[in-house]
Amino acid sequence: MKHGYLMNLYVTPRSYADCEARAAAHQPAIHRPEDEFEKALVELYTGWLRYADARQQRYGSGVRDDGLLGSERAEISVALNEFLGEQWAAIGVALRGLLHGERGRLDGRTLDSLAANALRSEGFEPDNL
Repeated sequence: MKHGYLMNLYVTPRSYADCEARAAAHQPAIHRPEDEFEKALVELYTGWLRYADARQQRYGSGVRDDGLLGSERAEISVALNEFLGEQWAAIGVALRGLLHGERGRLDGRTLDSLAANALRSEGFEPDNL
């Protein structure tokens, strides 16, 4: 588990060295989304990544450890293995699925890799969720 996921959204991946055209379109879309699809996806990814970073900053652990502790259902939650981290992972899977639709200038492969890497870093196997 690591933290600082949100900053990864705004960094140009090394893989762009071989494809300047993708970088020329993707990075401006991340920093200044123009159409509603770009805005929606950037905001969705931002919130999802920010949650993981916030968990790490506040509790010093990853979202995989984020349970329903402190709620009335704490004992049931632990017994049933119902953790909020699994819900976070489900959002990541859904975000990857949205990349099959309209995404404006955003590069789907880059965003898919970002989500898969974040899931993997938090202890989830992205292709088995």
